[in-house]
Amino acid sequence: MTQEDIIQTILKDSNYHLSLFTKEEIDTLRAKIFTKQVRGKESPFVTCIVRDKDIQLNPEEIVRQLYAARLMQEYVYPKKRLAFEYPINFGREIKSADIVVFDKDRPDTSYIMPTYAIGVVSAFICVHLRFINFRNLIKRGVAL
Repeated sequence: MTQEDIIQTILKDSNYHLSLFTKEEIDTLRAKIFTKQVRGKESPFVTCIVRDKDIQLNPEEIVRQLYAARLMQEYVYPKKRLAFEYPINFGREIKSADIVVFDKDRPDTSYIMPTYAIGVVSAFICVHLRFINFRNLIKRGVAL
């Protein structure tokens, strides 16, 4: 498997799509992929941008890594404010959120929970993040 087609090979036969991500974002992730022997077979891995450990790639993990990179680079959230597979209370039920961004002033409070809709990050969350980014730019006097 060549580096050029490794992501498409992993995504093959899944419902995950990369239409929300730029070619540059995808190429940056692709450049970080390496292989390890798992049960006698070469498997693709990446060093997780948030957890700082090697993670075997699957379709969900590809989208998670791309979205975390965007949160850190485009929206300038520090790594310490992000968590993966974080338990969230919904009444009496506890669910696991794929990605959580913690509140800046209350680090124990989840602030944004991007969700996946058939492998694609919800459009509502994208609009919300753009609004937050724009609001922060206004506060800093960069945007009017």
